[in-house]
Amino acid sequence: MMHRRVRPAGAMVGMFLFAASPALGQFTRMSVGPGGEQLPANASLYAPSISDDGRRVVYAFIEDGVIDPADANGAEDMYLYDATTGTNTRLLTDSVRPPASSYISEFTLSGDGQWVVFGVQSCAQQLCKTDMFLYEIATGVITLVSRTPTGEAPVAGESVSASVSYDGRFVAFMSTSIDIVAPDVNDNWDVFVFDRQTGLVERISEDAMGTQVNGRADYPSISDDGRYVAFGSYSTSLEPTDNTFESDVHVFDRQTGQMRRLSQRPDGSDWSGGSFLPRISGDGSTVIFQTLASDAFPGRGFGFSTSIVKADRASGSLVDITPAGPPGSELCTIAPLQVSDDGSLVLTTPAFCSPRPGAERGGNAEAILINTLTAETVGVPRTYGGSVVSARYVAISGNGETLAFVTDVALVAQDTSGGNDAYLGAWCDEAQITRQPLDAVAGAGSAVNLVAEAVGFYATYQWIRDGVPLTDGGPISGATTPILTINPAGSVNEGAYRLIVSSDCGPAVSNLASLTVIPEPCPGDADGSGVVEFPDIVEVLRNWNSACP
Repeated sequence: MMHRRVRPAGAMVGMFLFAASPALGQFTRMSVGPGGEQLPANASLYAPSISDDGRRVVYAFIEDGVIDPADANGAEDMYLYDATTGTNTRLLTDSVRPPASSYISEFTLSGDGQWVVFGVQSCAQQLCKTDMFLYEIATGVITLVSRTPTGEAPVAGESVSASVSYDGRFVAFMSTSIDIVAPDVNDNWDVFVFDRQTGLVERISEDAMGTQVNGRADYPSISDDGRYVAFGSYSTSLEPTDNTFESDVHVFDRQTGQMRRLSQRPDGSDWSGGSFLPRISGDGSTVIFQTLASDAFPGRGFGFSTSIVKADRASGSLVDITPAGPPGSELCTIAPLQVSDDGSLVLTTPAFCSPRPGAERGGNAEAILINTLTAETVGVPRTYGGSVVSARYVAISGNGETLAFVTDVALVAQDTSGGNDAYLGAWCDEAQITRQPLDAVAGAGSAVNLVAEAVGFYATYQWIRDGVPLTDGGPISGATTPILTINPAGSVNEGAYRLIVSSDCGPAVSNLASLTVIPEPCPGDADGSGVVEFPDIVEVLRNWNSACP
């Protein structure tokens, strides 16, 4: 889950910084030993998961004895990196880790950084199944999540795709098991929520009468407080107006028992294509999902194109936030989404393809951040200079301020391994002035505009005159916008103006622009000398009966 501090909305930007918290401008390599020992070039690292404040990261890799000298099991291990102390801790030591015939299939860190939900796949006689577990970092206690009603044994079927609440109390997951909740005879995936405090598991994918649905339900995402669960389902029995077995996105309120379909037309009728892989914001206000429906938004879709949808959970209103691809292309496939806890940011890795029939679906782009308030995007991660870093498995913290990722690019001088490493960095954007204000000359009493343009993620603006910040009032308006208006202009408004644009990385300052105000002519001053005197009478008589221009 991700939390994000609230800031004024502004234009999207194209430059980012990364750093270990709190300093900006540098990267921190997590995957090193206590003495700076490096992983071998062929080490395999897997997707990191990051806490809401960006201070803790769980990642996994297969390599013995580098980060933890006691690690000699030859298997994949999970490590916790603490940015406050700069240390790594192996979470599942050999005494408690899965047996050699099993491996860790997935893991997710809770928002508070205290719990890890993980899957273990075990195989016997060419048959494999995955069970979900919850690990408390402080105590090392492991709790079985995918359990029978008595809690004494793992369930019979496959259990995967877990989502955990902020404090690790609730875990949502999908399972094929028929022995979690009775009766369950639909022979399909269902969505469940495990309560760590009570030890109980409830089925989410059921109708208002508590009856199992007639289609698959999958890929749940749970809010920070555990109240709301978003998931996909092919069932037609969750919504009275659902008349197709296309996948739809639903959100369930565990407090009120209300089920709501989000992927539908305003009149409640079906879209033309499936919708899937929902992610709910930590505060439960926003659900982000993908759809293949060509009629979801006007002008969208050519058969296999994908749209990214922002849904307001309470009202059901939908907004298209699909990123633009290269000219002549549309979004065809994307990786699972990550959403900030206030719903303002979405992180994903898109792939764009040509609309030509039979055209090959095209290569993955870099990871991108989508500003859901403006639908603008920017590639990440980037260096201070703006160049994109080739990275995999990019994860963003709940507050939207820190990224964890895997890359084979050496981002610190000590990185000479030539292979993949896990990095951590706080990102921010650099405000840039893209249009400078120009000098202006205005007659007294007229209106004048000083105009500048800038980019900066959640940028704020402040005009100053002769070093003094301006505020709206009297003839001044737009003092905190890109366009400053002075109406009417007077001599007191003359001076040197500049715009300061502030964003996460600090301010950008425009060039100076001078304003000159021409005073109104003095009545009777015919010769323009500034004084009314005898030559003015001579000037009037000399031009007597002359036509005015």
